[in-house]
Amino acid sequence: MAFLITVFTLFSLFFGFEVYAVPYDYSYTLGCVAKPKPPQYYGGIAVNSEFNDELTGWAAVGNATIATAKSACGNSYAVVSNIHTPRSDGLSQAFNVDRDILYTVSAWFQVSVGEVPVQVKIVTSTGNQTANWIVAKAGCWTMLKGGFHVNVTETAELHFETNSTGFDMWVDSVSVQPFTQEEWTSHQAQSLEKVRKGKVRFEVVDPLENPVADAVVLIKQHEPHFPFGCDMNGLIVDNQAYQRWFLEKRFKYSVFENELKWGATEITQGVVNYTVPDAMLKFAKKHRITLRGHNILWDDPDYEPSWLATLSPVEKREAVLQRVKSVVNKYKGQFIHWDVINENMHYHSFSDLTNNGTDAFRLLRQLDPHPIPFLNEFNVIEDCSIQSKANPWQYLEKIDQLRKEGYRGPLGIGLQGHFNLEPNFPFIRASIDMLHATGLRIWITEFGVNAIGNPWLVQYVEPLLHELHAHPYVKGILVWGAVGSNNSQCFDMCWTDANYNNLPAGDAIDKFMSKFITVPDTNGKTDGSGTFEASLFHGEYEATVTLPDGAQPPAPLSFNLVPHGDVTVVKFKTP
Repeated sequence: MAFLITVFTLFSLFFGFEVYAVPYDYSYTLGCVAKPKPPQYYGGIAVNSEFNDELTGWAAVGNATIATAKSACGNSYAVVSNIHTPRSDGLSQAFNVDRDILYTVSAWFQVSVGEVPVQVKIVTSTGNQTANWIVAKAGCWTMLKGGFHVNVTETAELHFETNSTGFDMWVDSVSVQPFTQEEWTSHQAQSLEKVRKGKVRFEVVDPLENPVADAVVLIKQHEPHFPFGCDMNGLIVDNQAYQRWFLEKRFKYSVFENELKWGATEITQGVVNYTVPDAMLKFAKKHRITLRGHNILWDDPDYEPSWLATLSPVEKREAVLQRVKSVVNKYKGQFIHWDVINENMHYHSFSDLTNNGTDAFRLLRQLDPHPIPFLNEFNVIEDCSIQSKANPWQYLEKIDQLRKEGYRGPLGIGLQGHFNLEPNFPFIRASIDMLHATGLRIWITEFGVNAIGNPWLVQYVEPLLHELHAHPYVKGILVWGAVGSNNSQCFDMCWTDANYNNLPAGDAIDKFMSKFITVPDTNGKTDGSGTFEASLFHGEYEATVTLPDGAQPPAPLSFNLVPHGDVTVVKFKTP
């Protein structure tokens, strides 16, 4: 058994209890390397994870034959041959799984020739679930990272298999690490303390610098720093009830839902109308709301202007470049991000006309260097099946393709987050780990669950937002689908009904925000040394003091809590 834990970390949770937890490993090795790294978590519960004990604990699946080999640098690995049936013949290990446990998985792959998709999946009596998949290459090792959560407690099999035939598959450094729900939550708590919060020490002294004990310090948040917001649609321009609802939520980040898309602004060729987005921009600027630009182009042919179908390829390319110039020049300096070619891993209508999109990215940078150009895709963290067109590996490949095509400028990773199925939390966390290895900033751009089609998914709204917000590499979250008089106006998820009364999804989002974004007032009492310490989310605050004897208090103090690693000191001196 390769399950070896050398260090236990004690986390003190905000839920009021403590739990010993194996620390989560957020690392991922990008690229194809000469030698695989040791397995994460020393292999966890995987038996013989580095194949140093030949094939102990391992078995062939289907028609495959398995053996071990040793590389020139000395590491042992499994060799899977005679692969005749894709996604069937392969390598496996059996172990007990528990429905209440979350499992992270990692492994290293190489193939004897070419480049081949490989996957790891868990097989139980109720079905199969892909932990993740990558493309393995000949001549070097590539890391797969993922995870799973099963709905049964039984003996299951973890399968390592490919999507093709005619080669040998090599496997090494396998890890399967179980985490209890309490341990998983402790990782979130630790991450919040490290990347979203800061320590503040409040000091109260008298005119002679003597400490004042039992002074009550009231802390009021004015504005959170973490970018959390909601999309807005054109109804907000004239609907005062919609405006009040939006502003009462204290949203300081937003994005236009459809109003800036090409199909909405140039219905007739050559007749460009920005009236509605202009009015939405005016509202946003009046209330100091920061905006993302969505989108310059949308690669899905179903949503391009209908008149494009009448143009030749040359004319269509010219129209595409003109669209980029028009909308970017019109809104120069107004957005922090631009979704340049939306969903260009699922579709390729405009990418085919712009050298895989690089011409559009370059043109944006030439016209307006202020916003960060973003890729923006769905089913990256939502769907882990090998049939997915935009899984984390494909996202990494798209980034690499843009770089090889000559785009060297800044780039952002947009993960839409439209969940239509029960979420796989270990896969979500591992996928963000993989994408962070690029060093690019990551935003959740269109979060929602399909509460209209699957009302039971509402139960996952708060846990999903908590998982995404707690991930140290997520830099912002926008929720998609706000309010409307009928379901068709909310895409997958409505927060409220037509009278702005919360629906279940709205209750879940409000609950999340009150815990982690727009937090309520808090207070504490100074001790004998005249101090009181608190851990607060990064943001702008005001603190006031009430003295124990009812004496005149010092003036309120405002402070801006930003990440810096040190304790922020807020000192009050009584009159």
